[in-house]
Amino acid sequence: MISLNSSADAVQQVCSIRWKIEVRSKQLTGVEACQCRKARIQRNHIACAMLV
Repeated sequence: MISLNSSADAVQQVCSIRWKIEVRSKQLTGVEACQCRKARIQRNHIACAMLV
């Protein structure tokens, strides 16, 4: 049986990795500069930025 402590550690590790990926992708693509308000337009902008 998995203890809660090891489970919490695993979640923390995954979140840490995801955060690093998010920060790095924002640095490389400039998606944080998007001033679009609608979710669909934001998704399109992010998709285009990632493709480039």
